[in-house]
Amino acid sequence: MTDLVDRLAAPVNRPYTDSMAPADALHQLVDELRHRGFRVIAPVARGDELVLGEIRDADELPWGVGIVAGDHGGYRLTERRDRQAFAISVGPASWRTVLLPSSDPAHSPEGPPSGDEPPLALLGMRPCDLRALAILDRADFSPDVASAYAIRRARSFVVVVECTEPAASCFCVSAGAGPRVGDGAADEELRYDLKLTETVGRRGGVRYVARTGSCLGAEVFRAVAHVPANHHTAQTAHAAVSEAANRIRHSGRALPTVDISALLAATAEARTWDVVSSLCTACGDCAVVCPTGAEPDSWSTPEDYRRWLTGRFDAAACVGCGRCVLACPVGIDPVTLLGALQQDWELEAQDE
Repeated sequence: MTDLVDRLAAPVNRPYTDSMAPADALHQLVDELRHRGFRVIAPVARGDELVLGEIRDADELPWGVGIVAGDHGGYRLTERRDRQAFAISVGPASWRTVLLPSSDPAHSPEGPPSGDEPPLALLGMRPCDLRALAILDRADFSPDVASAYAIRRARSFVVVVECTEPAASCFCVSAGAGPRVGDGAADEELRYDLKLTETVGRRGGVRYVARTGSCLGAEVFRAVAHVPANHHTAQTAHAAVSEAANRIRHSGRALPTVDISALLAATAEARTWDVVSSLCTACGDCAVVCPTGAEPDSWSTPEDYRRWLTGRFDAAACVGCGRCVLACPVGIDPVTLLGALQQDWELEAQDE
């Protein structure tokens, strides 16, 4: 277990050099990872659903597929004119369920996976998901506990893809979790092996600006065709992610700038919760898809939703991925809800 702990505990030492790789490089990447014994898990379009599943070839990635959030929860897949593989933002499935599936008999520290289980390569993780893993690492990765999550996480190979096509449900900017992966000292806990930014060239060709984030990432990337990225290519990729962030900001999807834990505590009796109670079916789907929270044992009343939401913000564990919005059958949106609670709070203060 010590070697596994060291993999996450070691200081991050990243060579800040960008490379440019063509779309075909993803085939080489998947082949190399499988050759090294990894099970490659990636977003896959299956029928009308976007899931996280094992792939054996890069052709199985959702090339030319987009995702559109519904007005009242849910989503639908759409066809795009370009052939981008990662223009899908996030689907309802969370990487937490890959590293620690609820059906796994090793769901507790007493039952870690066997040594015969192959390591996982997580291809297509988003910055918000990477932030979620950092939160889980702090909570669940202990040198004294050989938990299933800790073992899978330490052995995993992470390929994070920066967002250039945010969904209408995203609010990662205000949560400080995307759409860009930072490389500064504040983001040293965001551990990845390879970072990609997907762009479309002037002639419509898909290409990737890549940066290695670990020694293993550099070794794997050597098997992938690439050239040093010139200034224009690197700037184009940077601008695409900045544009995605601006679209999220201009959409108005942002968490209140007040202390949200204090806001939730102060508005426990606000009328807005009556509206939530009239809508919430207590299905618990929001908690199931949350990338940082354990799945609920059972939900029976709308009060369970309030406890779950309060727990997310008390633990600073919301990354703004918007999965809870996609999963909710009645379209309850924490951004809208918290905005209404802030208005309740301000009106109450005026009355005093």
